[in-house]
Formats: sequence, C-alpha cells, structure tokens
Amino acid sequence: MSSGRQHSTYNHSLIILLFGFIYVLPKEMNFLYPDLLGMLFGAVYMDPDNDCWLSEPIQNWGAFRFIWKRYADKAPHRGNDSNDWGMSHHWLLGTIFRVLYLLPIFIGLTVLRYAFWDNSWGRFEIDFLIHWKIGLQFIRGIWISDLLHIWADWNINRK
Repeated sequence: MSSGRQHSTYNHSLIILLFGFIYVLPKEMNFLYPDLLGMLFGAVYMDPDNDCWLSEPIQNWGAFRFIWKRYADKAPHRGNDSNDWGMSHHWLLGTIFRVLYLLPIFIGLTVLRYAFWDNSWGRFEIDFLIHWKIGLQFIRGIWISDLLHIWADWNINRK
C-alpha cells in the first residue's frame, strides 16, 4: 500500500497536470471542466483514505473535517479482517458511498440557497434540469481520482 507521502506526491502531480491540461484545453473541449474539477476535488478532499481520521484529505477539510468523523469511525479501510470487504477502497462502491454520505449536506446547502438567497423555488427546477449532467461529470471525476488512488495502492503492493 502507498504511504500518505506517496499519495500526496501522486495527488500533487495530478493537480499540476490537471491545471496544465485546463490551461491548454481548447475552448471546444470545455465540457471536460466538471470532470477535471471533480478529479481535483477527489484528489484533495475526498479520496478512499477519508476513512482514516488522520489522513491528509480529511485534514484538508480544516474546520469542517468533523463532517467525516462518523464515516471514519464506520467505514472499513481496505478490508481489515476476513469478513470485511473494504468499502472505502472498492473501485466503484467507495465513491458512491462517499458521494451519498455528502449528499444530505449538499441538499441542505441547496435548500438554504434557494430559500434565503435566491428566494425562488421555480428557479431550482430550471437549474436542476440544466446542471444535473454537470454534477454527474463532477462525480465521474471524483471516481477517476479514486481509481488512480486505488491503482497506486495496488501498484505499490506489487513491488
């Protein structure tokens, strides 16, 4: 398994590559921005190690790291015993569970935004119909970042 330092090196390299890619990306390919931003968010704030309380991604949340405390307490890390399938490092379910874990917070912030800031629930339906595909692309970017993390763990274990 990769150490935290190795994952940080991979993540920082990925961030540099992503910013370079975004900078040189032609305007015709701007539909990739949500994927790239999702990869960036996944690498910095939401990777499979969010189940380890002292991991760098949880520390990156700063004052909001308390959000991940329950997840870190409940989610098994890479299958620590024979009956445990290691939800956090599952190639597909790990991302799904972390996104579902944050979903109530996202919904709460959305409700606050439309109730108090925009004060327009009719606008919510229009925004949702326009932006749901962008949200799926963002989640796909998080998933790709998770796959790279899991690959790094697997690749280091092989050596």
